[in-house]
Amino acid sequence: MVLVSLMANYLRAKDVGKIIYACDSFQGFDPTELEKERQAGLTKASHKTFTSTSYNYVKRKINKLGFEDIVIPIRGFFRDTLPEIESNFCFALIDCDLKESIIYCAETIWPHLMNNGVIVFDDYTSEEYRGGRDGIDYFVNEHESEFSEHGLMTRLYYVCKK
Repeated sequence: MVLVSLMANYLRAKDVGKIIYACDSFQGFDPTELEKERQAGLTKASHKTFTSTSYNYVKRKINKLGFEDIVIPIRGFFRDTLPEIESNFCFALIDCDLKESIIYCAETIWPHLMNNGVIVFDDYTSEEYRGGRDGIDYFVNEHESEFSEHGLMTRLYYVCKK
């Protein structure tokens, strides 16, 4: 929520008429995908990880901060919600920790990312969610010829579309 608030504040301060779609299941990881990563030894995360995130709390926080015109929280798993967003993107932050979700999000967003648009992946160096790096590396290997630049910034990995 902190990063979303910072981005929303920046958009408002610069009078940029963009919308932030804040997609989250608000119920934790997809149990099947998490179990695959656990079985592969890529994470030790519990099935209860991130299950305390509350859609209503986030919605109230957005309203209290006055960002309801900029931030739209979207509840559900990415495979169910991303195809419903009819928009082109200039920026996407993908922070979903698990390999299949990262690949799905990146592949779904990529065709709708504008030229010179940027995708930033969180937790590239995470030891807790090692499948995340695998997913990012897979996406980079598949699309590297379509990037104007890409690279690691501490724990974040970014790609810029030509």
